[in-house]
Amino acid sequence: MKARPWFDIFTQVEAVAQVVPADYKFDFDFNGFLLDAARAEVTLSALDEYPHIDMYESPFYRYKDLDGARLLRQQTRNSLIEHFDQDCLRADCCDGFVLGGHPLEIMRQGTLAAASNKPFWIQHVGTGITAHELWEHDLLMARLYLQNGYLAIPDAPGLGVEIDEKSLATYQVDEDQPHPKRAIAAKSASSKSAGRAPDANAAAGPSPTKLVARRSSMRAIFRASSAG
Repeated sequence: MKARPWFDIFTQVEAVAQVVPADYKFDFDFNGFLLDAARAEVTLSALDEYPHIDMYESPFYRYKDLDGARLLRQQTRNSLIEHFDQDCLRADCCDGFVLGGHPLEIMRQGTLAAASNKPFWIQHVGTGITAHELWEHDLLMARLYLQNGYLAIPDAPGLGVEIDEKSLATYQVDEDQPHPKRAIAAKSASSKSAGRAPDANAAAGPSPTKLVARRSSMRAIFRASSAG
C-alpha cells in the first residue's frame, strides 16, 4: 500500500482490516515521505500496533542517515525494507531489499543480499506488464492479453486501441480528492495572503520528541511530518 501524506494512513489500515482475513499481511511503501528517522519512529511505532502490517518500505531514504536508520530498526517491530544500496547493506540497517535494474545488476544485488542473509524481491516498473493482471479495469473496449510473457503492440489506427469512455468516466478521479499539487497551491496561497514567502519546512510540524503518542495525534503527525 502506498503511504502518502495527503491521505490518512490510519484510516486506510482500519478500512483494509475490516475486509481481509485475520492472518492477511501487507506492507506500506512510504517512498521517503517520513523524511527522517525521528519522524519515521513516531509514525511506525504507532503503525506497529496494527496486526495486519508486516513491513515498511523506504520510510525515509536511509542511505542519507545510516546511524538513524540503524536506530529506527531497533525501535520498530515490523521489518524495514529499502531499495538495494550497498551502504545500507554494510550498515545492517534494513531487514531486506527491493532489487531493480538490468538482469546482470539484479543478479549482483541478489548475490550480495543473499550472502548477508537478507531476503529480497525484484521490482520492474514502466511497462505495466508486471501488474497487468492486477488491474480492476484497463479502460479499453477490448482487453489486451499476455501470451508467453509478451504483449502484442496494437496496430489499429490512432492509439491502436478503443477507449471505454463509460469506464473512463467511472474511474475518473474526483477533483476534490486530496492531491499534493493542490496542497502545495493552497499552502502557497495562504503564505502569500499572510504577507510572507512560502516556508518549505512549515508543514513539518513540531519536533517529534514533543508529539503525543496517541493514535488521534498520529494521524496529524503523519500528515504534517510527511508534508515537509
